[in-house]
Amino acid sequence: MNDALARTSDDHAALPALLSLAEAAETALERGDARGAALALHRRAALLQRAGQRPSHDLALAVQLLDDFPEEKALVLLDLGHALHHEGDLRRAALIWQESARLAKGHELYDLLAAARHALGKLADEVGAHQLARDSLRASGAALVLDIERDFLLTLGHVGALPADPRIAQERARRAAAVEAELAALKAELGVVNHEA
Repeated sequence: MNDALARTSDDHAALPALLSLAEAAETALERGDARGAALALHRRAALLQRAGQRPSHDLALAVQLLDDFPEEKALVLLDLGHALHHEGDLRRAALIWQESARLAKGHELYDLLAAARHALGKLADEVGAHQLARDSLRASGAALVLDIERDFLLTLGHVGALPADPRIAQERARRAAAVEAELAALKAELGVVNHEA
């Protein structure tokens, strides 16, 4: 009983914020700020979900506004997939996560790519497609490695602004080769054919 009362209290407390975010989205749209409107809808969806309501409508609207902002769109797609999964629409969740992964991969957003592939892997495991789950989760790990390696190489690049140290260039080359070798092994294991020439 106390949980129900607390939830009702939380729902009432969230109402002004929900209305404020809806107004912010509308104002942003009136100003021609599609990104601002989408971000307000994304925040509103998080509040809706916390209040136990369905956020998928707000997230779907946000996705439509983010065509020119691939990083934000990939993130909102990821969240939309989670909302649809929570609502029981597994097929649409999988399609949305695939779109998030495609967008993230195309823009080298490896952290989002890892998250989308992880979600797809967990869903595959949930429905009993264990081989697909294993492959998706392994691909998620590979994307995460790419993200970490890229961050490391960027850090080395910033350090490179200091007096030249040949060890930095050697480490950068060694790590880049290790990432390429890991990717080649993963592609071979998954049967991915490289069409670049």
